[in-house]
Amino acid sequence: EDITKNKQAEQELRKSKKLLAERESIGKVGGWELKTNTLMITWTDELYRIHEVDTNFKPDLNSGISFYTPESQPIIKNAVSRAIEFGEPFDLELEIVTAKGNVRSVHSIGKTDPENMRIYGFFQDITERKQIENAIQKLNNELEQRVLERTRQLEMANNELEAFSYSVSHDLRAPLRHINGYVDLLNSKFSDHLPEKATYYLSTITDSTKEMGILIDDLLRFSRTSRQDLNKTHFDMNVLVNEVVEKTKEDVGLRQIVWSVQDLPQLYGDISMLKQVWANLISNAVKYTKYKETAEIQIACTVEKNNYVFSIRDNGVGFDMQYAAKLFGVFQRLHAKEEFEGTGIGLAHVQRIIHKHNGKVWAEAEPNHGAVFYFSIKK
Repeated sequence: EDITKNKQAEQELRKSKKLLAERESIGKVGGWELKTNTLMITWTDELYRIHEVDTNFKPDLNSGISFYTPESQPIIKNAVSRAIEFGEPFDLELEIVTAKGNVRSVHSIGKTDPENMRIYGFFQDITERKQIENAIQKLNNELEQRVLERTRQLEMANNELEAFSYSVSHDLRAPLRHINGYVDLLNSKFSDHLPEKATYYLSTITDSTKEMGILIDDLLRFSRTSRQDLNKTHFDMNVLVNEVVEKTKEDVGLRQIVWSVQDLPQLYGDISMLKQVWANLISNAVKYTKYKETAEIQIACTVEKNNYVFSIRDNGVGFDMQYAAKLFGVFQRLHAKEEFEGTGIGLAHVQRIIHKHNGKVWAEAEPNHGAVFYFSIKK
């Protein structure tokens, strides 16, 4: 009899079994079947490896359940019982203790087949996955703890900053009021007897106390910005910028300034904060063009992929780009105070506001050829 086809079928079957065994080994997953009439269990090879028992081991329902940890045994017993009695499937992640005493996490899935009096399913070793999940959970818990600790530290820092602001607002202003008060007394009671140089000295003291008062106000405004929450709304940037420009025109009086304001977009942001940004940038442009017979100030906006980029360009004194990094620091000045008034806080305030809007601010310039300041805001 020609048995070639039978031999070929047997060879293909052996290949399939070998391939299945390799897949089971790689995935650490095997199959099982429980006969509900005899309570005997059949395992594929991978289950013997997972349980670390010899292939001569003959599992039944009781011996199979005995591998589970004390915490997992009631759960698997109840699941199997309900599968036998009511035909309910189960899908559980539990723990077993192997024949060699190793604890493993396993994923057990069971389905019922009442017609053939059996329950069958899959059984997978998920120990590595559980270890990774536990490690991730531990990292998350540690990260959460660090965030809580950092939040507590920030709250303490904010409280300290509040105390500092109160101290600046009250304790530093009192001596300034005293100085101004005594200067006024000297001027009112002894002005006829004071020499010209003494009058000049008193005038210098008064100017310095006023400058100190402005500096205190700028510092308080700067510190409040870091603690202030954004109150974002949709608004027209044209309206906001025109308000600032019109107010500036009133302040500069008879100066010759050519204004060029392009059409600006609708925006989502904090109106009051962004108004302060424009007020600072426009006042700087006006200030640093004061020696020009005709000042030119251009305000524009370009659209990038995810941002609006606003710019304000002037034809003023400009600055050397090697010092550009100093522009946005507190008390950083690139020009002498005698030339251009100011406290050195305005651009730092601008940067802080733009950062709160998740944007960035930068500048380009050339000495005696003007400057252009940019800031970006997300669409």
